[in-house]
Amino acid sequence: MSVLRTVTLNQGATVLMTLEARDNDASVDTPTRNFDPVQPPGSTIQGAFGTGIHQVGVLERDFAICNMTGFASAFHAKAALERALISATSIRTSGWELPLAAPIGITEWQHLLVGLRVRLRLVPSSAFWRYLTGTKTGTGSQSGVGVTGSGFASTDVGRVLVWGNGLEGQIVYYNSGTSVELDVEQEVSTTTFTVYDAVTGIL
Repeated sequence: MSVLRTVTLNQGATVLMTLEARDNDASVDTPTRNFDPVQPPGSTIQGAFGTGIHQVGVLERDFAICNMTGFASAFHAKAALERALISATSIRTSGWELPLAAPIGITEWQHLLVGLRVRLRLVPSSAFWRYLTGTKTGTGSQSGVGVTGSGFASTDVGRVLVWGNGLEGQIVYYNSGTSVELDVEQEVSTTTFTVYDAVTGIL
C-alpha cells in the first residue's frame, strides 16, 4: 500500500504550496552528477565519466493538490501552483530540502473528484537532498579539491559542504579537523560554509 508524502514548495523558509506525493510512484531522474562510474540511485541512466558536476538534470514526477479548500476551481488551484513554481527556491519533505535552479513547470494535469493531479518537471541546482537539522557551519577556503577550515570530523565524509556563494561539493576524504577533500575541483576564497547530511533520490 502506498504512503502519501507531504511535500512543500518553498521560497527560503516560506512555504508557498503544499503538495502530496506517493512514495512508490514512478519518477524520472536524469544524471545530476557524473560519478565515475556510479549509476545515480533510482535511475536507469548511466552517468557520464569524470569528476564534478556534469549537468544539473531534472526531477519529474506526479504530485497532487488534495486539499482544494480555498480554491474556486481546479483552474484556480493550477494557477496558484504555477505562481508558486515561479517563486520556489527549494522543495522540502520530512526535514530534507532539494534546492531548485528553475521550474520547467507542469507537463500534465488532471482534475480528479477530490483534488488535482499534476506532473511537475523541476531543475535541481544540486544533486543532493540536504537534511536541515544538525548542520555545522564555519569559515574556510578551497583550492583544487582541498578545503581548509575548522571543525571537521571523520563522520563528515559523505556529507555535502555548501559554500556561501552557492558552490558545493561532497566530502570524500578527511585529513584533519582543519582539512578535508571534496569531489569537485574549484577555487573558493575565504567565505562561510555549511555542512549537511546529504542523500540522493528522496523523491
